[in-house]
Amino acid sequence: KLNSATSLIGSWNGDFKVSGEKGQEIKINVYLDQNFKYANVKDTGVTWQLVKSDYSSGTLETSSQDISKTTPASISFWPYNDDGTGDLIASWNHNRENKQYSFYDIQISKLNSVTEAGDYTATLKWELADSP
Repeated sequence: KLNSATSLIGSWNGDFKVSGEKGQEIKINVYLDQNFKYANVKDTGVTWQLVKSDYSSGTLETSSQDISKTTPASISFWPYNDDGTGDLIASWNHNRENKQYSFYDIQISKLNSVTEAGDYTATLKWELADSP
């Protein structure tokens, strides 16, 4: 088991640069292309959610969206550089550290359905939607 009977929250790392018009919203849909599978055969039955944390109002507000193969979770992002670019991960890390604006995490639940030790794989698909 993954040292948790119920859920685990994780975040992304690395580069995720997006270009558009400065200050114009870009929507990014996140799908669960393939749920955790053991030995590429057995689906574990865990569930996935995108958790949005937002400090825009001055206090922390959270909301979540289910992620599945047919129903995406939606991320909103506004490019902030003068050239219309921005790095989602860098922005989210900055917002988390400074307790301002919004950032996103992934929550995986029903981990008690993972009963065998081994390597598990899952695939998330990111898709730009309604972007400039």
